[in-house]
Amino acid sequence: GASIILITHDILAALHIADRIAIFYAGSTLEIANNKDFEGTGENLRHPYTKALWTALPENGFQPIPGSQPSPLQLPEGCLFHDRCHHCDESCIKARPLSEQMDGGLVRCHKATLIHEHVHSHGGVSHSHKHAHIEGEEEHIHGA
Repeated sequence: GASIILITHDILAALHIADRIAIFYAGSTLEIANNKDFEGTGENLRHPYTKALWTALPENGFQPIPGSQPSPLQLPEGCLFHDRCHHCDESCIKARPLSEQMDGGLVRCHKATLIHEHVHSHGGVSHSHKHAHIEGEEEHIHGA
């Protein structure tokens, strides 16, 4: 098989050619999602920023994301997206989240499991989530 890396701000163009999409914010990967995770309203997306990008598209409601990215010279201590995220709490402000494998993708968010479970429980879908923290070469399994 062959691989192609396409760097773009056009999510729809990326979805036409890619099986997996990496979402970057302020120089860090916040989510790696499968193409099919972007279907419908984006309820299978894991990170609040990815969901916000999806709903910012004209086809999906054209809801702008308030605020702006932090300066690369003044990155916040915690989550890079915390000052623009409506799920933010003290843990998001204090500590940078680790990358976590979840439902076939990768996410860097303290609240991802809770957000994902909330969306699916309100949609009548019950999911068992398996996820693992990624720290260098180590994997620590959390969940069943």
